[in-house]
Amino acid sequence: MEILEQIYCAMILGQVQTVMTLTERAIQEGISPKEILENALMRTALELGEKYSVREIPITKVLISSRAILACLHVLIPLFNEGGQPYKGRVVAGTVAGDVHDLGKTIVMATLRGTGFEVIDLGIDVPPEKFKVAVEEYKPDILALSCLLTTTLVSIRETIALLERTGLRRQVKVLIGGGPVTASFAQAVGADYYGSDAYSAVQQVLTELKQKDNEEMDTL
Repeated sequence: MEILEQIYCAMILGQVQTVMTLTERAIQEGISPKEILENALMRTALELGEKYSVREIPITKVLISSRAILACLHVLIPLFNEGGQPYKGRVVAGTVAGDVHDLGKTIVMATLRGTGFEVIDLGIDVPPEKFKVAVEEYKPDILALSCLLTTTLVSIRETIALLERTGLRRQVKVLIGGGPVTASFAQAVGADYYGSDAYSAVQQVLTELKQKDNEEMDTL
């Protein structure tokens, strides 16, 4: 659709007000929030991530476009709560201690909400103890840990280790992701899943809940 292409182009260029105007117009034209998310926003985020990973664009360009992405989400997020999606499960998420970057996490959380998940977002700079308390309180199906700084990888390790020490690890699946996170690191720290980007992270959660549903059916 032409308007989705326009939203994508405006996000790439970092045109915040244009993105909000076009997103609102798309909704008025009957395009669903899920379509906008998948075909414009996710497309933008994936392209930025890929280009930045190979140093094709500078971090300043990513930050400029990120503001436009957040503007799109500002319009979409309230609409997800009205979508009437069947409940799929619960996710607790947060950016780990020492890190205040949350664009990737914000996109993942919005996508999950839009597809029927209950999401508890603990925010940024979340210490291991706060994740532990959240697992005890909310009993989520998935605990999602995010970071962007290499120096905060240790916080992911410490959070998973704390869950192990307190006996909570076996009660929840752990998904990790972010710029410096790799599949080998995920394996080394004992995470269940690794999301190389926002789309991959969402697919990991969907796969986990589908497997859980199948297991429950097998016990009937």
